[in-house]
Amino acid sequence: MNAPPAIHDLREAVALTRTQFIVAMAVEIGRAGALAAGEPLHLASAAYRQFEADTGVRFGDPDHAWDEAAARTIAREYEIDHWEAA
Repeated sequence: MNAPPAIHDLREAVALTRTQFIVAMAVEIGRAGALAAGEPLHLASAAYRQFEADTGVRFGDPDHAWDEAAARTIAREYEIDHWEAA
């Protein structure tokens, strides 16, 4: 018999609200370095808007994941673009 998935695995696979998704992005961006209070959320919001503009994907599109792992992926991609532009 297979063991049930760990709690953190389940939490990461649960679809988030749009606000939770952006906050999850902000947490990931905040891990990247010492940013002023509120800056990770500002950057995450900007990154999410850019993601929508670039892809045409709107939040909740069933063809895309809307969980913590997806939020972290988009945040990391934004970080790469942000640092390459700097």
